[in-house]
Amino acid sequence: MRNRTLALLGTTALLLTACGSDGNGMAELSGPEVADRAATALEEAGSAAVGGEYAMDGESGEVDLQVQGDDLTGTLSLGGLDVQLTAVDGQVYMQAPAEFWGGSGVPQEFAAELDGRWVLVPGEAAAGFQELTLQGLADELRSPGEGGYREEVATEERDGEPVVVVSEDSGGSLVVAGEGEPYPLEVVGTEDEGTLRLSEFGEEQDITAPEDALDLADIGG
Repeated sequence: MRNRTLALLGTTALLLTACGSDGNGMAELSGPEVADRAATALEEAGSAAVGGEYAMDGESGEVDLQVQGDDLTGTLSLGGLDVQLTAVDGQVYMQAPAEFWGGSGVPQEFAAELDGRWVLVPGEAAAGFQELTLQGLADELRSPGEGGYREEVATEERDGEPVVVVSEDSGGSLVVAGEGEPYPLEVVGTEDEGTLRLSEFGEEQDITAPEDALDLADIGG
């Protein structure tokens, strides 16, 4: 009887350990497998907030976007200029100061007219935003560029929560939640590419096209 009781207690302890153990299994996977699971979790979430720093043409900027499906809304800043950005139903709209439009090739006589106004960006100019979708972010997680991901993963803590860190051959890294859903929490580029942080997975906003937007193609832009 005693042996049977000990055996039962031992089995119960194993079950409790399994049920209460930390981790979501990411630490046991290879780097590419972790990245693929993170991309899938992002796709299934349907939306995420994306913030952080990036670099373009030798200048640093900041990004604060809500991305859901093919739509997004938020702010990009570069060179001290803030640009409001909304993409919905395949159309891209921007709201920016005159200095931005002048520096973007819009004739000076029209740049003042665009100051602070929502502008519908022509298709060719808007093409650069096509990868700023949830699917585009997920695809980038799976295929980060030259070299890909290393096989080994590391475990750390961020803000008291366990995470799994996957390194890229290029020098960047991907940080994935080590508990619960394996969401991608941080994408670190190489030294001159910046860092993006993802959060608020599945928390959707009402993204709509701005009213009375000017069509850049109609005013000589």
